[in-house]
Amino acid sequence: MVLNKGEKMLKKIACTLAAVGFLAGATSAFGASRASLFLVGQIEIICDLFVNPTLGGVDTLDIEGGETDRLVATVDEETNNPLGYTIGISSVNTGVLLHNDAVSSVAYTIKYDGALVGVAPGAPGVPVIVKTTAAAGTASSDVEITTVVPGGALPAGAYTDTLIFTMVAL
Repeated sequence: MVLNKGEKMLKKIACTLAAVGFLAGATSAFGASRASLFLVGQIEIICDLFVNPTLGGVDTLDIEGGETDRLVATVDEETNNPLGYTIGISSVNTGVLLHNDAVSSVAYTIKYDGALVGVAPGAPGVPVIVKTTAAAGTASSDVEITTVVPGGALPAGAYTDTLIFTMVAL
């Protein structure tokens, strides 16, 4: 396409005006005597817990003779949340050591960090809050079990339960 002299002149003027407009816009964006730049970074909340079973503590419970405040684990807790966290415990068998016949059981209680949890931990998905801390940091808490001596004869076999520990940032 061939442009005549007038069209060339109009095109040149349009390009010049566009360039001047761009420079004017750039000058106004950087021409102030003061400006600011907002920067943002983020650190995600960490809530970590590690359950460390006591060697020989969880697999040799004395069902017939009973246990009193037997150390079965230590829980290491860590958070960077300045508001702190809660620790909860729930139990697969709702706080009893259940025989593999699913009928016979032995009741027990748990102490967490020296405090009695209650008669038994909560059911799965319904943890009993056993500790609340209002600051960031690390801690180590002992888990101790006391079993109830059975009143009558119990069948031979394994009596088990699984405790579920949860840590939630406040």
